Amino acid sequence: MSKKLGATSYGIMDPKWHGTMNGYSNWKCRCDACKKIAKEYHAIAKAERFARPKTGKEKWHGTYSGYQNWGCRCEPCHEAFKVRAREDAAKIRRKKGLPTRQDLKIRKLNVEWEVTKHCDHGTKQAVQMGCRCDKCSNKITEMQRLVRWNTLPTGNEEWHGTIRGYQFWGCRCKNCYQANSHYRKIQYLNGGNRSTRKPTGRPVGRPRKDLSFIHQNEQDSISKTV
Repeated sequence: MSKKLGATSYGIMDPKWHGTMNGYSNWKCRCDACKKIAKEYHAIAKAERFARPKTGKEKWHGTYSGYQNWGCRCEPCHEAFKVRAREDAAKIRRKKGLPTRQDLKIRKLNVEWEVTKHCDHGTKQAVQMGCRCDKCSNKITEMQRLVRWNTLPTGNEEWHGTIRGYQFWGCRCKNCYQANSHYRKIQYLNGGNRSTRKPTGRPVGRPRKDLSFIHQNEQDSISKTV
């Protein structure tokens, strides 16, 4: 019986080939030992491909294989990888019956165009029509804040007595006010919130005291004693 026939028949392979690449590739064995050695072999081969120096003239440059299999991170290979990833994600979403990224983008543009024809962006009517542009998103945030601030608290909420209760929920009870005051003091001592403040041309927060004279006086006293 030929080896070719044995490669496609079960139970004919010599047991000595178990746990080798010959058993996995040529004899098509899929036992645990053969799959384990194949996994290790492919991992080592991939690491060797990644470690090879790239000249930029290889035939796989600018392809998905160049990024995934050869480890090239040039801009053409990265772009090819992103295109392939989007296509794969779109196929999976279509199989599940979900809209793809391109479908959502087209739907968003259509909604924005309908809003532009009937009303202005950043209004309640535009939000109700389903627009989610920057102006309409800011309008949604503003409407949600008004709803929170106009809701009377019961006093049993978990955010009572925190900075979140004062700023996010608009609560002005004594505990929330003290929490906000404490937060502002800490912020002031640390130099202010530089990430959100607008540049004014002057230092933000309280200027720190120059304490270098203390060390200078200590050194002078030590020199005099010596």
